Amino acid sequence: MLKRLKASIYSAVARRYLRAREFERAAAWLSEVIRLVPNKAAAHVDRGYACQGMNDHRRAIDHFERAIGLDSHLALAYYNRGISWKALGDFDRAVADQAQARALAPRGAGPLGELGALAQIKGDFDASIDHLNLAIKLAPTDAMHYRSRGCTRFFRGEMTAAETDLRYSINLADDPYALLFWYLASARIGHDASRELESRAKRLRGRRWPAPIIDLYLGKIGTDAALAAATSSVERGEAEFYVGEWHLLHGNHAHAATALRAAAEACPAHFIEHTAAVVELTRLE
Repeated sequence: MLKRLKASIYSAVARRYLRAREFERAAAWLSEVIRLVPNKAAAHVDRGYACQGMNDHRRAIDHFERAIGLDSHLALAYYNRGISWKALGDFDRAVADQAQARALAPRGAGPLGELGALAQIKGDFDASIDHLNLAIKLAPTDAMHYRSRGCTRFFRGEMTAAETDLRYSINLADDPYALLFWYLASARIGHDASRELESRAKRLRGRRWPAPIIDLYLGKIGTDAALAAATSSVERGEAEFYVGEWHLLHGNHAHAATALRAAAEACPAHFIEHTAAVVELTRLE
């Protein structure tokens, strides 16, 4: 009885850390929970989520699998395991997990959003839209679903619809990547959105990445400076994509193709910039 009481208190502390995105602290508390009550499926789900936050997807999958072994009807375990499979590039397993999560929790929008993102990665943009339409119907105030559908419409060349979805997304939540794609969609339909881009960028927290990309589009820095601002290989891949888009906006197709090829090679396959780079290269052919 005392063990379960302590485990309940530790779980509450861990979840506060999870909400604050302090994943290492959350993981430490959850390890204690699991030591006290090793058969608590929810603790393994939370511990797996903490591992995801630390970008340790293999260990995250181990915890989600333990949770599923303890409770095979736990939709959240399949949903989160699917996210980790996606991050590791195993998209078929990710789809299977999200389909199972959807079957167990048919009113949940999360698995539908993930299925939409996975269809997008696989290049099935019609299926992506279908999944995201359902996700939005279930969760009409979730900015991420509008962002995903807006990007899918961008890939299909439906720029007016893309701009509408992406505007809705950035009205719901301050997201620099939704903001960047909204700006690109706006430019494709002939709107100069620089002033609004600058105004909205001021609401973003801090000046971390991808702030230099916004500065590039606002004319505050050049392409070399934007690329130099990337501090990791992942950021460099993103930078190459947005530099490629900058060249496209300025009619420099040869330079755009070079940057987009670099982005397609450098960005992980589950990144939106990877899919976008592949689509743009196809359009340039």
